[in-house]
Amino acid sequence: MGTYAEAREKTRNNLVNAFWDLYCEKDINKITIKEITDRAGYNRATFYIYFKNAQQVLDYVEEQLYSQMALYHADMQKPKNKEEAERRLSESIAQLDENRRFLCVLLSERGDPKFASDFREHFRSQISRIVETGDLEATVPLDFALDFIIGGIVNCLQRWYETQPETSSLQLIQNIFAAAFRGMFRFPKQGSAPEKATFCR
Repeated sequence: MGTYAEAREKTRNNLVNAFWDLYCEKDINKITIKEITDRAGYNRATFYIYFKNAQQVLDYVEEQLYSQMALYHADMQKPKNKEEAERRLSESIAQLDENRRFLCVLLSERGDPKFASDFREHFRSQISRIVETGDLEATVPLDFALDFIIGGIVNCLQRWYETQPETSSLQLIQNIFAAAFRGMFRFPKQGSAPEKATFCR
C-alpha cells in the first residue's frame, strides 16, 4: 500500500473510531458530523470524502465484519472430526475478538438486529458442519438443538465481550463445547449429595 493510500486509510479509521466512541455513548440519530470531525481532528469536508452521514459509517463497520465472516466461510470445508471443528470455531472467535469493541455494541439490545441475525447464522453454519461429521446425533429436533446452541453461544460471547473476563477464547470454546455436547447440569445419583454449581467470573 502506497503512502497516499495509507494516509487515506488512516484518516478513514480515525473517523470510524471517533464515530464509534460516540455511538457507544448515544443513539446514532443523535450523532452529528461535527461531533465526529471534532473528535477525530478533521473538518467536515474531510468527512464527506469518505462518508455521506453517520449511518454510512455504521454500515462500513458492519461491512468489514461481514467481510471477515465471509472470508472465513470461503475457506471453510467440512471438518474431519470434532477436534478440528473445535479448533476452527476457536479460530473464528479469536478472529472476531479483534473487533471486540464493535461486537459488544452490535450484539447488544441497542445494536443492529440484522447484524445480530447474520452473526447467529455465521455460527449456525459452523455448528451444522460439526453435526455433519457424523460423530454426533441430536437428541431433540435438529433445528431446535441448533437454535438453542447458537442462542447460547451468542449470549456467552456478548457477556464475554462486555465483561472482558480472564477466560481465554480457548477456555470459552471448551466451555461451549462441554455445554453443547456433554450437558451443563445433571441430577445427582440417588443417595449422593449434589455438587454445588460454580460460576465463571
